[in-house]
Amino acid sequence: MLKVALRGVLARKFRLALTGTAVLLGVMFVTTTYVLTDTLDRSFQRVFSQSLADVDVVVRGEPTAGDDDPRRVPDTILGAVRAADGVAAAHGFVQGYAQFLDRSGDAVDKGGPAVGVTFVGGRATGPLRLVDDGGRRSRAPAGARQVAMDVDTAHAAGFHVGDTVDVLSAGPRAAYELVGLFTVGNGADTGPLSFAAFDLATSQRVAAAPGLLDAVYVKGGPGIDAATLRRSLRASLGPDFEVTDAALVARTNNQDVGEFVDLLTGLLLGFSALGLVVGGFIIFNTFTILVTQRTRELGLLRAMGAARHQVIAAVVLEAAVVGATASAAGLVVGVFVARLLMSLVDSLGFRIPSGEVVVLPRTVGFAFALGLLVTVGAALWPAFRAARIPPMAAIGDLPEARADTFRRRALLGTALVGASVPILIVGIVRSQTADDTIAELRTVGLGAVLLLFGIVVLLATFARSLARVFGAPVRAAAGVPGAIARGNAMRNPRRTAATASALVIGLALVAMVAILGESAKAQVDASDSALRAELVIDTTQFTGFSPDVVARVAAVPEVAGAVGFRFGSVRLAGPDGRERERVVAVDGPGLASAFDLGMRSGSAARLSGAEMLVSDEAAARYGLARGDRVPVEFPNGVRDVRIEGVYTGDDVVGGRPFLVSRELFVAGFPEADLDYRAYANVAPGVSVTAAKAAVADELRTDFPNLEVLTRAESRDAEAELIDQFLGVLVALLFLSEAIAVLGIVNTLALSVHERTHEIGMLRAVGMTRRQLRRSVRWESVIIAAIGGSVGLALGVVWAWVFASALEPEDLFRFSIPVGRIAVLAVVSLVAGAVAAVIPAWRASRLQVFEAIGRE
Repeated sequence: MLKVALRGVLARKFRLALTGTAVLLGVMFVTTTYVLTDTLDRSFQRVFSQSLADVDVVVRGEPTAGDDDPRRVPDTILGAVRAADGVAAAHGFVQGYAQFLDRSGDAVDKGGPAVGVTFVGGRATGPLRLVDDGGRRSRAPAGARQVAMDVDTAHAAGFHVGDTVDVLSAGPRAAYELVGLFTVGNGADTGPLSFAAFDLATSQRVAAAPGLLDAVYVKGGPGIDAATLRRSLRASLGPDFEVTDAALVARTNNQDVGEFVDLLTGLLLGFSALGLVVGGFIIFNTFTILVTQRTRELGLLRAMGAARHQVIAAVVLEAAVVGATASAAGLVVGVFVARLLMSLVDSLGFRIPSGEVVVLPRTVGFAFALGLLVTVGAALWPAFRAARIPPMAAIGDLPEARADTFRRRALLGTALVGASVPILIVGIVRSQTADDTIAELRTVGLGAVLLLFGIVVLLATFARSLARVFGAPVRAAAGVPGAIARGNAMRNPRRTAATASALVIGLALVAMVAILGESAKAQVDASDSALRAELVIDTTQFTGFSPDVVARVAAVPEVAGAVGFRFGSVRLAGPDGRERERVVAVDGPGLASAFDLGMRSGSAARLSGAEMLVSDEAAARYGLARGDRVPVEFPNGVRDVRIEGVYTGDDVVGGRPFLVSRELFVAGFPEADLDYRAYANVAPGVSVTAAKAAVADELRTDFPNLEVLTRAESRDAEAELIDQFLGVLVALLFLSEAIAVLGIVNTLALSVHERTHEIGMLRAVGMTRRQLRRSVRWESVIIAAIGGSVGLALGVVWAWVFASALEPEDLFRFSIPVGRIAVLAVVSLVAGAVAAVIPAWRASRLQVFEAIGRE
């Protein structure tokens, strides 16, 4: 039976190669994902671990209420830390935004965050280690106008010790003397990160944290281990401070990168799984057809004494050979593609920290096993069918008797769809009312998957009807070839459904992404419904800016008023417990003119002190009215806040948040006193263009990281970001479509082989080669139309479900891009036509008499 299996593989090299290609692509994607993300993770771990080199213990504030981040602490703690037993040295540390500008005034952008830090280190010890710049000696910054720069950034921007460099931080740009270059720890490549290091007082000013520290770095004395040092510091400082091993803090600092890597890994593995699932459909379809075509061969084996388990083993072994070969090739190609992608990312400006490409044993084992498991698993049912072939089938090439009934399939599919509906309803309701909407999407996802499985199982029960419907215009337009194509698509609904199912999955996801993208842009458009301000001031980096910006913009003669915003979250006692709410601080008196709040009570002219505006929806949920006082839990503690008014406007700053004064926000949050977006109204009689130019001139010199946009430009910029993100997702999803097209090619090729005698008879009675090719192409188009229509319909349902579940996040306003959906439908038909090119050509090249003679 081993020889039979191997000869079976060699006898069908082309067909099984197409099947193996689907597995290869899926395994390649899995391998590329793991190699790429493991390399990223290890590279950044190296950077963050070295950022605390020669530090034993880190002292920080305890995390604030409702937040996981440690709070900043007064710098007066330094004295208490240095006085504790076992402490050899203690250094205050502050971190914030600080970006170098090149000689032309543009930001030095390495593709990642630009960080300003306190210089802690020296020549041979400490997190930051000075290195000389050729013949120029580096030294630590000391003074309000001195800065040190990491070596990688200096090389990238062409700076040297002794140069004057401009640094952009929360406040206006400022010039500094570059007094030193440094590496992080033992010289770890900083990759996309850039570091500007100052003395403690200057770093506090740059980070807008006067008198505060993010942490204290502590070095123990000789013979003092970290555990002893921790106990000593905890006894000296009391319970209000967090005393942690430096190694643990380094891992925590890498947590954001790790979470991003985990998210990226999960996302890419999801696409990989999609490709493998589609490949599984192809394998199942291929082996089902191969078993049917080999009825006489397998029946002969049974007649010669082969047991059923031997027949099963032979078919499974064929699948295992294909799966193992394709998985091994996918591993090799995946590592190569990962290297290529890292080079591409680096060339696009996002520098990955240097290091070897990481190929873990887990990657090799998991990817190979997954490819093999999918291939063998998909071939199991065809193998069991092969084992049921009776020996008598060897005598007259009798096909396996099979009742053309779909009763069990209909019952199972209906049960799956029926189970998905209540799960989806429960998931939507829970997501809309949960404290953490994103966490509740698992239930919605489960319902969506069950719905997919139910539709795929049911597809064969109505595939013949769909083929009849979609084949009718084909028959009318194409004549005899169209009628033959329609009949072939209707003849075997199981095969048609299995082939179309691969398209269903991919197109459903592509359609869902397209609809959610359009819905996100519709939400962006809707957010303008309450916006009156003509100008938007935003940053080119994900960082805040000084509140001086709002004051300076408001003072421009061409501007009637300006308002800035900063964002956070608080908790209130509600009907479901302590509920989290989004809060937006209002900086400046321009709120009423910048937004149409639709005040039901109170005034939005100016918020001050412990005052808050709430939406009518929130007022009804919490039972609030103007004049009420309510305890609000901020990160820095509970504050007694007065309700100044209730507004009815929709989509104010991306939703319907609680609006508070700047003073209350600063008192309640430990973050720096920074705005993150500002809006301005144009003065009467002044054009928007003139006002934009005036504001840009006012900010260009001191705040070159700010951009001034009109309302339309801001909306277009957000839409462009959405389109870019969607473009990446759709490109990844089209991998599954490519695999699905391979499946159509494979199925048609096997179908042509199966109908060799029939094709010969058609040619004998006068059918031309051109007509034969057209019939095969039209059959493929009909199958693609079935898969496309079902997939697009499912995508619409999925998009509505997820948009409804995420309604509280104000991310989507459900909208269907009819044009894009129509394009996807056309693309699926074109893909079907393209997939039929090779099978149609091979069918037309069959010799008439040879084909007639084959059974």
